[in-house]
Amino acid sequence: MNYYLSFNHVDRQGIVVGDRFKNFRTRLNLETTITPFLKVGTHTNFASRNEGFLQADWGQSAIISPYGSNNIDDLSSPYRRLPTGDVTPVNPFFDNLYRDRVDRTNTLNATLYGVVTLPFGIEFQSNFTPSLAWREYYNHDSARNPEWAARGGSAERTFERTYNWQIDNVLRWRQTFDDSHQVEVTLLQNAEKGQFWRTKATSSNFVPSDVLGWHRIQAGTVPLNESNDTYRTGDALMGRLFYSFREKYMLTASIRRDGYSAFGAQNPRATFPALAFGWNFSSEEFMAGTQNWLDHAKLRLSWGRNGNRDIGQYEALSDMTSGLHPYIDQSGNIYLYSQLYVNRMANLGLKWESKSSYNIGIDFGLFQNRISGAIDVYTATTNDLLVDRALPEIIGFNSVAANLGELKNTGFEFTLNGHVVRRENFNWNTSFIFMQNRRKIVHLYGDMVDITDDHGNVIGQREADDIKNRWFIGQDPDRIWDYERIGVWQINEEAEADKFGLQPGDFKYKDQNGDGVMSDEDRIFQRYRTPRFRWSWRNDFTYQNFSLSFFIYSNWGQTETFNRAANNSSFPDRATDYVLDRWTESNPIDNYARIGSKNIGNNYVDQSFVRLENVTLSYAIPNRLLERLRVRSLRVSAAVRNAVFWAPHWNFGDPETGRKINGDNDPAGSPTPRTYNLSLNFSL
Repeated sequence: MNYYLSFNHVDRQGIVVGDRFKNFRTRLNLETTITPFLKVGTHTNFASRNEGFLQADWGQSAIISPYGSNNIDDLSSPYRRLPTGDVTPVNPFFDNLYRDRVDRTNTLNATLYGVVTLPFGIEFQSNFTPSLAWREYYNHDSARNPEWAARGGSAERTFERTYNWQIDNVLRWRQTFDDSHQVEVTLLQNAEKGQFWRTKATSSNFVPSDVLGWHRIQAGTVPLNESNDTYRTGDALMGRLFYSFREKYMLTASIRRDGYSAFGAQNPRATFPALAFGWNFSSEEFMAGTQNWLDHAKLRLSWGRNGNRDIGQYEALSDMTSGLHPYIDQSGNIYLYSQLYVNRMANLGLKWESKSSYNIGIDFGLFQNRISGAIDVYTATTNDLLVDRALPEIIGFNSVAANLGELKNTGFEFTLNGHVVRRENFNWNTSFIFMQNRRKIVHLYGDMVDITDDHGNVIGQREADDIKNRWFIGQDPDRIWDYERIGVWQINEEAEADKFGLQPGDFKYKDQNGDGVMSDEDRIFQRYRTPRFRWSWRNDFTYQNFSLSFFIYSNWGQTETFNRAANNSSFPDRATDYVLDRWTESNPIDNYARIGSKNIGNNYVDQSFVRLENVTLSYAIPNRLLERLRVRSLRVSAAVRNAVFWAPHWNFGDPETGRKINGDNDPAGSPTPRTYNLSLNFSL
């Protein structure tokens, strides 16, 4: 019998007061051979996570005036909650004084398997993978908080349970003929089921007191109970054939049939074939002259179709809901009635989103594999995209889950690995990866619109764009279509700015058609929200018993909104903010607006960056020093994560992890920590 048992405990505190995370994990792996032809085993994981800690309000701490008074410990002070006496900035610690919370989640995941070895190279494996998660959430907002006193306190008890299981039955046959022909056949049958149960009880206006909080939720006089139970199923059949001739020519063909209960009754299943070919052409006779520098070279060609089922479990169905709605009789009297109505439009034809991909690639190794790598070029076409399509209000529904359009992807990936230095006491290995991807909408709904010339004559037709969702034929879905900011209105442009209801110090946007009105006619295509390319670079150095490694990566060419540059995100007469530049008459800059400006568009900033993500230095204690301690190995390591980043056009926090606030990339919500780690690894 083989076994593995591990325990792990984490108690981590963030850099914001109250930001804390606790987790306990254990893992057990067992495998035993019952008979020469039967092997069984299990991989089991259990985790208990505590996330019920109360974090201070970072956003409030950023806008409190430095002249505010922190009197939170003075129960008689009028400035306990409002440090400046104004209602805008609130003490970031105040509300948590009157809040009690428990948030615990437990998960149990396992894989139980059995492998039967049959004659003629046949093997059968059956896997059963259950997953169970249950969560308890309790929260009490005390009436002792003056802001919550009117509600008489409120409490919540929520219980959630998730149970998923999956069965995979796999039949394999492997055989080699004449030491040249290798054949492998794989057959798969899959079934899955997922269930979720949620019960939530809330109450407020506790009588006579809310001192017991959620422990006596029935003391609340305004109860609200709700529940939500969901159910989903899926299945799949798959067959795959692999053939290799002298490990020189390789062919793989597969076909898969998948089903999922979330799709419409007319299309619950879809079929996804794939075909791949490999050729180790470095083994050919005509390549004999390259053997002194070319170790291996393999050409790969592939085509395949895969599916996407990432939708809500009941998106294809209509549902019924109830609510209070006003009714006016002939005399003008108004009544409130609870009505039952259809809340969502059904789509029984909703089907799988599918992507067809073509790929050509080369793997290579040079100079005794001192240099190796891969080059891949691909194109992929996605059809029947799963989207929430906006509908005209006259229909009675805002949107419907639908399949639409065609999206094309083209890309290039390059990987280069190198053993730069090989010495007895010193080695340097490096790995570089470059990726580039481009997307383009080919089709949408198929609605056609007329094309007219300057005189209004119809000269043709084209497929209509979706202006509301900002999807345009021939453009990347992440292409920015918006007003073009061309600076800041200056003192000598006051009359011109007034035409748009603006004044000097406000952001200036270009009136593309010169009609004096900013409308959709003035929006133009600009840059992109997603990176134009990505790259990463890893280096590993070893010198005697020392090891040093670092990892750098970059996302380049992406643009995001930065409307804080308008200097109107808070009340400038009542609250402070981060130190930002600002336009004034004596400082007529064009990248920041005046304090309290009016902004009619969006300000976009390039968020390209290069990040030194990880640096690790370790030392292996020599074995001669460990023999007396009966220790097999001992290594001491020190590491730093998020060491430093460089963003030439972005100077407001982390360009990658900022929190979205009203569509703006605002890192004020969660500062990115730099972490240091010291570890000791040993084996006995």
